[in-house]
Amino acid sequence: MVSPMVVSMGAIFDAFSALQGVQQYQELIDLELMKMGAFTAAEMTPHLWAHAVKMPTMIVQVLDDEWTRNPEDGQKTFDLLGAAEKELFWIEGTTKRFKDGYNWFARHPETVLAFLTLHDLGLLLVLCTAVAVNLVVFQLVPRLRQKPIFGEVFEKRPFTVNRQVTLGAVLFGIGWGLCGVCPGPAIAGLGRAGKDNACNVLITLLLDDDPEIRSASASALGDLGDPRAHTLLMHHLGVEKDERVAAAIKDAVGKLHGGG
Repeated sequence: MVSPMVVSMGAIFDAFSALQGVQQYQELIDLELMKMGAFTAAEMTPHLWAHAVKMPTMIVQVLDDEWTRNPEDGQKTFDLLGAAEKELFWIEGTTKRFKDGYNWFARHPETVLAFLTLHDLGLLLVLCTAVAVNLVVFQLVPRLRQKPIFGEVFEKRPFTVNRQVTLGAVLFGIGWGLCGVCPGPAIAGLGRAGKDNACNVLITLLLDDDPEIRSASASALGDLGDPRAHTLLMHHLGVEKDERVAAAIKDAVGKLHGGG
């Protein structure tokens, strides 16, 4: 895998806010992000998940990137990678992330091609395995057996390119492009949603029009015990007009204080 310009949003916010002279307002920016149901800057970082990357990986970074905090941020991501085979390539002599960083390998493809030639055999093995299974199941078995184990005859389905086939292919391609997984593993991955994901969903529900939903969301945030919810709960407590919801928020804040 080749990962160009992977960056922590906290590093980008820090560098950009320094240019704007607004570094002291990062906590308020995080609050607004949470109100929209988004992640805070500190949560939007590859550092939290880099350990789970096991495939051979090449990270590409601009050494003096003016948009982030390199080499510290890029080096930390690289060091945290769980891959046994990994390489960090620094683009030097420029500060331009977009002009020179993302376009580097279009001008100098030999480095990344050499890395992929040596390491990226996984997709080839997957394709070869798929072809082998298809050959055995659909070509050889009907010739070796008179009839299937659980049927009377081997049926052949004519392949037709129609609306359903085209739509399914498009949806599959969009899903693969967005998150890089097949539908099956994606559905299985939903079971790995943890505390961070739940917190952000519940925070979004605090903005719901239904007071019952807001109340239940506040109670759930208290039970979850995530300290990140404290600031936002206090904000909603100041603007909440429904007494039952306000009581639920106070109870949740009390639980968070008790847990801290």
